[in-house]
Parts: sequence; C-alpha cells; structure tokens
Amino acid sequence: LMVIGAAPMSTGGGLKVTTVFVALVTTLNAAREKDKVEVRKREIAPFAIRRAFAIIMMYFMWVAIATWVLSYTEKGAPLFSLLFEVVSALSTVGLSIDYTPHLTPIGKIIIISTMLVGRIGVLAFLVSGLGNLGRAIAKDLTRVGNEVIGVDMDLHRVDMLKNDIAGAVALDSTDKEALSTLPLSEMDAIIVTFGKDFG
Repeated sequence: LMVIGAAPMSTGGGLKVTTVFVALVTTLNAAREKDKVEVRKREIAPFAIRRAFAIIMMYFMWVAIATWVLSYTEKGAPLFSLLFEVVSALSTVGLSIDYTPHLTPIGKIIIISTMLVGRIGVLAFLVSGLGNLGRAIAKDLTRVGNEVIGVDMDLHRVDMLKNDIAGAVALDSTDKEALSTLPLSEMDAIIVTFGKDFG
C-alpha cells in the first residue's frame, strides 16, 4: 500500500492510485490486443499512459539504487529494513521500523534525498488559451520536464502545438460540459491565458 500511495490532489505520496490504475488497464488491454485504452467508453490519452509507466519505472529505479547504496553504507543492516525505510521515504508515508536513527550520516542523507524526490515528482499543467503567451508557457513547461495539456477553441492553434506538448485539445473553455471531459482533478495547476468572454 505504501508503494501505491494516495489519490491525486491529496497530501499522500506513492505512485498514486490513478497511475497504477492506468498501468493496469493498459496492460489488460494489451493482453486483449486492443488498440485503444478505454474506461467507461472514454479513451485514456496516450500521454497519460506514457506518464504512468515513466513514473512507475523511475519509482522502482530510485528504490533499487537507494537500497543498493544503503546496503554498502550500512554494513550488516537487514536488507528488508533498508528497503522498508527507502519505500516509506519515497512514498512520504512517515512510517518507520525505527531503523533510520541508527543509519550513518551518509545513510541519513540518502533517506532525506529520497523523501525530497518523493515529494517533487512530475507536475501536470493545463494551459487554457494557446495564443502567443499560452503557447510560450506550454512549451517552456514541457521543456523543463512537466506534462502539459493545451486547450483552445482554435483548431489551427491546437494543430500547431500538438507535437510539442503532451496533449492539445480543441474545445471551448467557457463550456462547463466540455471542461468536464478533461482530467482537471489530475492537474497540479491550471493556467488561463485569455480573458475575453470568460466569466
């Protein structure tokens, strides 16, 4: 449960329930040889699938590397104790089997670094309005490693940006029903770069 973690937008860490769910559904669909990944007749965007598997891969790579390094710095320490402390730190759970106080200074630095990495993660942004400002923001956020979805009514603007960011969608951001089709609850921040007729 520490590995799976909590839901998005919560204070809990871990891989997140939605990330694990997307990975499981994608795996099942691949086993059934389906081209599209759908849940309740709604397709999961390819960028969400890529992001889910990337997060899972990075999570387990960090756990493996941190545990391996600790096994060298903490001579004679039980491997399970080290693994438990690393997973707890990376998932920012706060649980411990009271082994962290007995770590060497280097071991404590590794655990602290693991906690910081566990809190940072990959951020997801939605940019509404893909004019000059919105396009520049979306590209800059993507360039530094964030997942960005761009939204605009203008199909031409969406086509211009669709290959540069994780996802670009043509819809009316002032329409509540249209907005409900977007994964707003999974976004860390929403940036609105237009003001006309919005309110």
